[in-house]
Amino acid sequence: MIKRFEYLPKTADVRFRAFGNSIEQLLENSALAMINVMVDYKKVRKVVEKKIFLKASNLENLMIKFLEEILFLLDTEGFLTAEIKEMNLNKNPQKYELRCVLLGDNNLKNYELSSGVKAVTYNDLTIKKLNSKYVAEVTLDT
Repeated sequence: MIKRFEYLPKTADVRFRAFGNSIEQLLENSALAMINVMVDYKKVRKVVEKKIFLKASNLENLMIKFLEEILFLLDTEGFLTAEIKEMNLNKNPQKYELRCVLLGDNNLKNYELSSGVKAVTYNDLTIKKLNSKYVAEVTLDT
């Protein structure tokens, strides 16, 4: 099993490197890394499902939109993501389309958030394929 993610040194913000055997797994591990900045994602109950559908012109935009959608659900509905399932990614030369189901809990009273993530940034965002594995580096504004 490959490592899911690791945190990188960054002065004011949080920066992480996520790994995946596929783009879908890379997106999932990036989401878990972001949630894990605020709360141990392994302790979040999986009692509520949220379906999301996103379109983007490229993989970098898809990564940002995906992470922003998870933050939006946290900010507006108090929904903490614990797992991503049924991820379906369609790609063609013009766009990426992502459908998935988020599992988590929308009762923030059950959790003590250690810090907040204000935004996902394009600053130093990289997504690469190395030796048949995908690696992303993402910076979060905290």
